Order: sequence, then C-alpha cells, then structure tokens
Amino acid sequence: MNRIRYSDLLEEIRQRDLEVSQPRKLLEDAVVAPRRESRARLKVRLTAAQRAFLEDAAHSTRGTAIDEAAIVSVAIRILEELDVEWGSIATREDLVSTIRRALGARTSR
Repeated sequence: MNRIRYSDLLEEIRQRDLEVSQPRKLLEDAVVAPRRESRARLKVRLTAAQRAFLEDAAHSTRGTAIDEAAIVSVAIRILEELDVEWGSIATREDLVSTIRRALGARTSR
C-alpha cells in the first residue's frame, strides 16, 4: 500500500470516528413554545443591568416576535439541555459553578 493511499485511509477512519463520537449539539432539537402556548407567568428578580440587557437584546432584534420572555424561555431551554443534577445544588454559588462546569463540558467535547 503506498503512502498516499495509507494516509487517505487513516483520514477516512478519523472522519468516521469523529462523526460517531460527536455529541449532540446544545439546542439541536429545541423548540421554544410560541407566545400563544405560553400561559404561565413567573416573577423573576433581576438586577438593573440584567433587565437592561434583556430589554436591549429584545429591542435589537428585527420585528416583534422576540421579546424579553422569549429570551428567558430560551435560557430555560438551555438549562434543560444541560442535564444538571439539581439535587446537588444548595446555594447560588453551587448553581453558578454547576452551570459553568456543564457548559464547559459541552464546549470542550
């Protein structure tokens, strides 16, 4: 077997291995409920900076389909996708570090 064919074969094997071992992408099959289906209301405490971020993000989008509630809804969907062990979280610091680890594990794959 010549070197060129050998390297091509190795590259094919590598590509096949990558295809099989690729983790499911975050939000790959996510569906955010349309506004008409979203009936539950939730009060959330935000800092002034967080509120400003949400308002700016919603106002920066085109059209009126994206509002602050849609952005928060997607954030919740991301948390669902992370498969966090909620029973192990006792403090706000635990929450932040657990979410950081889960996101880090997803991005390092």
